[in-house]
Amino acid sequence: MPRTKLLCKYQGSRMGLTEKDLRDAHSQVAAMVPQDYELDAMAVLKGHLVTEQNFEIFFEHVLPGPKALEKARLTFHQKFHLYKAFNPDNKHGWLWGAINKLNNLRNDVGHNLKSDDFKIKKDELVNFIYDQNPWKGLNSDDGNWGDLRNSLNIIHIHQI
Repeated sequence: MPRTKLLCKYQGSRMGLTEKDLRDAHSQVAAMVPQDYELDAMAVLKGHLVTEQNFEIFFEHVLPGPKALEKARLTFHQKFHLYKAFNPDNKHGWLWGAINKLNNLRNDVGHNLKSDDFKIKKDELVNFIYDQNPWKGLNSDDGNWGDLRNSLNIIHIHQI
């Protein structure tokens, strides 16, 4: 079978692409289609971002000069602890644990192409929120409790 070549110009020279080159390129494109794990990973990244934005909204309402924090370039972890300092009572203890687990899961997703522990950590977050959420009786019968997105919503609702 003869090799099919596509010729293209690259800075004045000619470079040939073989069928293998095309198959490899196709495989790379196919690898970009999100898998189920990656859809949950995206939910974690977005949930983490919304949690961080909720910190910033809170600071805008409680601090007399919240713009000064912009130049501080605080990390999520630093914002989290500052947020906790404004809410010292223990009634939010479960929320602190949930946000901490979310941050650990986000760091795992953000720093690894594929995490072998993702499902375990995701399930730990969801189960922790279910076990600790003071309003769990309100939504334990809806059939979606084990859903990551529902769990992230519980964090966001309790944060505000």
